[in-house]
Formats: sequence, structure tokens, C-alpha cells
Amino acid sequence: MRKYLILLISVISIHNSFSQNVSLDEAITLRKKSLAEVEEYLTSKNWSLVLAEDPTEDDMGMANFAFEKSAYDDKAQAFITFYYSARSGRTRLDVQVHKKEIYTSYINRIKVLGCKLIKSKIEDNKIIKVYRGKTTTIEISIATQKDSFDSTKTSYHFFITENEDSINDEYNIEE
Repeated sequence: MRKYLILLISVISIHNSFSQNVSLDEAITLRKKSLAEVEEYLTSKNWSLVLAEDPTEDDMGMANFAFEKSAYDDKAQAFITFYYSARSGRTRLDVQVHKKEIYTSYINRIKVLGCKLIKSKIEDNKIIKVYRGKTTTIEISIATQKDSFDSTKTSYHFFITENEDSINDEYNIEE
């Protein structure tokens, strides 16, 4: 009986640690929303706004949100940056996570959604992988960084755009 109780508590703890994070499907959906909708959704899931920048004539505006942000510095369990252009209506979304389990979950979901790997390379000391689905392109970058204790930390970015976004022109893949 005690083993079952410990197992149940473990499962609930693991579920709770992931429940406030945003799934890949939610991130893909958020990319298509307005700034207000993104802010309200993330706030309802206990994310907090860290930084906001106005769009300019040349650059997209952005709002950066953090999940479980430290009160002492800018470290957090995850970050989401929502980019938007008031002029073109174009939106982009970047999800940054640090847990390998979440990275693996996102990769598995990308494959289930039928996205195909169209490019992989190492650039600026990061592994870059680009997956493309019917309407969405997801560029994944994996980077490492030494912290103040000389320990290596890995971060995983999922940069989500629509296929027609001009930022994807370099991939020039015939479908």
C-alpha cells in the first residue's frame, strides 16, 4: 500500500511540474493569436511578463514571458517570446525550455504532427534543426552555456513560424 501511495504522489508531482508549462500544440496555437490573447492565456497559467518592446518600422514588437521566474535574478524554468508586427499582422513564437523531458516531448509531438526534418546544421556553437509541417515551420536550436559554478546548462529553443514567413526563405524547400 505504501508503494502505491509513493507512486501516486510521484505521478501527481510530475504532472504538476508539467501542467503549468505550455505544450507544443498550445504554443503552435498561441503563435496565431493576438498579443492580448497570448498575454491573457499565459497569465492564466501563471506565466509573468518579463519584457515588452514596441514594434518599429523595421523590427517586430515582442513580449517575453517567464514561467517560475526566480525572485533574485532572471532565471526561470521556461520562457516564451511572442513577436508581432502591427503592420503585416505576422506573428512568431519562441519557446525556451531547460528540461530534457520537455524537449523530448516537443520533438515527439513534432513527429506525430507529421513535420519533416528539412535541415540540420551546427551554427554559432548550436545544433539547429528545422522541421516543416503543412503550415508551420519549427526551428529548434540546442545550446549549452556554463553557469557561475562552471556547470554546463543546456537550453532548447523552439522558434515557431508559418511556412510563408519571409524568415524561412533560406530553407527554399519545394513541397
